[in-house]
Amino acid sequence: MSAFETAEIQRVDLAEALLLLAAIGVSHAESFAWFESPPSRSLQMAKTLLMSLGALSEAGQLTELGQKLQRLPLHPRLAKLLIVGKERGVARFACELAAILSEGRAGRSEAHSQRENDLMARWEDWKRNESRPAFKMVTRAAEQLQEMLKTENLKPVTDEGVENLLMEVYPDRLCR
Repeated sequence: MSAFETAEIQRVDLAEALLLLAAIGVSHAESFAWFESPPSRSLQMAKTLLMSLGALSEAGQLTELGQKLQRLPLHPRLAKLLIVGKERGVARFACELAAILSEGRAGRSEAHSQRENDLMARWEDWKRNESRPAFKMVTRAAEQLQEMLKTENLKPVTDEGVENLLMEVYPDRLCR
């Protein structure tokens, strides 16, 4: 057991940090004067994710989408979920999914804890129980995200629409 905890920069996802650096004009995070340098593998993984989301160019410059993502106080993946959801007329649903994903285990009933990777099952469980105290954090987060976007659903959500929405924000987890 070590005497000190591993520094946060050594163990966290750096996608948000890289997006912020790109927004202030730092296109090569490796040359940034970090207080404590992150692992180069972590920087590369973050850059790869941001490029696959369409937020960064090959040169590390912020794209138009990257500028939109950077304005939202969320992980870039969740920010893209909201932007794409709004563009497709399913903003409320996208906000609800983002809230479920960001709140982790909050608002999960015992019945669905065995199927934790089934996002639709988690969403359906939350919709049935959103007024219960255990689900309040997710409900509150979804409402805050909807207020931030200032929009509502325009279209009904279909299973195919959900899959397409998730493929947009999890391109790094698709089979190649």
